[in-house]
Amino acid sequence: MQHNKTLLLALGLVLSTPLLAKKKETQKEIESGQAYLARDDYEGALKHFERAVRVARDPFEKMQARLAVAHLGLEIVRDDAIDNGDEDTVTQVSTVEQLLFTAQTQLSHPAKRYQALQNGEEIMQCISVTLDPHTSEIAVGFITDLQAGGNDIGSFNFGENFMVPVDMSLIPYEENLDDLTDTARFHKLIAKLNLPGEASTEAKRQLKRLEAVPPESPEKHVITQYLDTFLALPWGKYTEDNLDLAAAKETLDSDHYGLQEIKERILDFLAVRTHCKNPHATIICFVGPPGVGKTSLGKSIAKALDRNFQRIAVGGVHDESEIRGHRSTYVGAMPGKIIKAMKKAGSMNPVLLIDEIDKVGKSNHRGDPSSALLEVLDPEQNDSFVDHYLDVPFDLSKVLFITTTNDLSTMPEPLKDRMEIIELTGYTLDEKMEIAKQHLLPQARESCGLMQSEVPLSDAVLQEVIVNHTREAGVRELRRVLNKLCAKYTRALVDRVPLPTFVKDNLTEYIGPVHTNSGLNFHRDRVGMTNGLAWTSVGGIMIQIEAVLSPGKGKLQHTGKQGTMSLESAKTALTWVKTHAKEFDIAPEKFTESDLHIHNPAGWNSDGPSAGVTTVCTILSAFTDRPIDASYAMTGEVSLHGDVLAIGGLKEKLLAAKHEGVLNVFIPKSNVVDLEKIETITEGMNIMPVENVSEIIKKVLLPKPKNSFF
Repeated sequence: MQHNKTLLLALGLVLSTPLLAKKKETQKEIESGQAYLARDDYEGALKHFERAVRVARDPFEKMQARLAVAHLGLEIVRDDAIDNGDEDTVTQVSTVEQLLFTAQTQLSHPAKRYQALQNGEEIMQCISVTLDPHTSEIAVGFITDLQAGGNDIGSFNFGENFMVPVDMSLIPYEENLDDLTDTARFHKLIAKLNLPGEASTEAKRQLKRLEAVPPESPEKHVITQYLDTFLALPWGKYTEDNLDLAAAKETLDSDHYGLQEIKERILDFLAVRTHCKNPHATIICFVGPPGVGKTSLGKSIAKALDRNFQRIAVGGVHDESEIRGHRSTYVGAMPGKIIKAMKKAGSMNPVLLIDEIDKVGKSNHRGDPSSALLEVLDPEQNDSFVDHYLDVPFDLSKVLFITTTNDLSTMPEPLKDRMEIIELTGYTLDEKMEIAKQHLLPQARESCGLMQSEVPLSDAVLQEVIVNHTREAGVRELRRVLNKLCAKYTRALVDRVPLPTFVKDNLTEYIGPVHTNSGLNFHRDRVGMTNGLAWTSVGGIMIQIEAVLSPGKGKLQHTGKQGTMSLESAKTALTWVKTHAKEFDIAPEKFTESDLHIHNPAGWNSDGPSAGVTTVCTILSAFTDRPIDASYAMTGEVSLHGDVLAIGGLKEKLLAAKHEGVLNVFIPKSNVVDLEKIETITEGMNIMPVENVSEIIKKVLLPKPKNSFF
């Protein structure tokens, strides 16, 4: 009986509230609700049915969803009638079901769906009459049961307001064009669409060509394909923006934990677009390591604005034609990624997210993709973007472009110049804990078909997973690990074996061994080895720069996957040590009789200016045979005079140091202003701003030990 109560209550919601959802979202929520019902999780099912009600939009999909849920209700009413021996109700339900199946079939057919929508209202009236006597009593009882348990689910009226019909006058009639010839169909579409001047002229020209081409000619297929693509574009179709900033803030907060500064900048951006009728077009560029939420933020912006959303992946694109399209005269020609995305979006003002723009290919014999993107992203040019396939101007000026990148240094400067950069840094331990609790773990349970009360994970277990089983700036690996734990739990359910209890000590049995740091020991004082901090495209990392001397003629060898800037930094550091050799009792001939080999064992792939002070300390330690205090880490570039220069990625670097347990960190004094934004990270750390490398050396260069080998 409880099963019946829940489903009929959800049915009443779907039948009585105007649906405002897109097809995929509505279908997903209904399927999720059905999955919860199969497990007798009534509150979970109710939640998904309520969400399906809230997210719908298309009237045809609205009717499809109402009929689908109504069918479930009819099945349950019939089961109850069979149990009670009520043959009249069984017959009545069977009759209505036949009408329902007919309407469902018609709705799936483009030529008949408008008529099905009209017929569907009559069918829903029949369903309402059939179900209402049953739902009223059952639903009231179910609400009473839930409220007795302390659940506030509101109140529902299953009487006169059991169903809100569709206002057919508000839905434009759709003429069936499937039975027309190609030329007749194109004539009607061209007359119906609001095509701009050049587009209208080109469409009519192509249509005349089609009429003149013999039916058996291969050219007929080429022209038909061109016109199908051309007329499927959303010429003159716009969606209305949702300009409610409070709703936008609620959307951002519900989809993302933390990121307050980022959210404020996004809301400022939306406020300008709300206040100005014709705001200056701005391209947003989200910069940050993988897994920090760049793409999902783009989706949230589209959701907040109530715009259509499409993602375009340009990583590894080496052919300019993938952006601009191919000439329609070529065999197998097709439009570029931008026009394809606009076609899928179905409106002239969607949110287009161009993903991994820093990985777009360089100029080659097939053109320059990055230069092609300039026309797309430049507000002064994109109101008349010309795709080679269409060969007519297409207005992209109303599109909200968002780009994502992991590393700004690899992005072409002309592209960077056209964007507003918003940096997303890595998450702290506390932030990851909250993200796991509020988003990742509930999603993992749902994806594995579990109830939210299953797979309980304590804070200690979550912390162990984050600290020792995932090493990342974002939460992508954390999501995979939580999915793995939920999958283990689901397997135990299916195999009917004792359910696992996840604790800190048994995690390795389920998700593998603890991640290591490649065998590096950041807490051992050694000669010629210093703890440094680096920023890479995947976040901050702790590194060790080591140096050894060998008999030779003063040569400098530099290894460990480091670039030109790192080599120059090493040369600068060596010069500083030579200049101050007398202060540290280094014999001058030691520089000419020894070769110096500098190496980074971790082989981090970074070429930024931040390892200068680390290299100075390492070289000085090697020449003096004095160990470096491993309780310190440092970051900062050095000049020939020993001045410590500003660096970037401070938050990520401090996160890396804190993760490795090294809490004493030297930073450039010019970076002190950045500490105000990351106070939560520096809590418990000893951050020491310095102006000159000599200040660092005084604290980290230990006395030469006696009778010890380093």
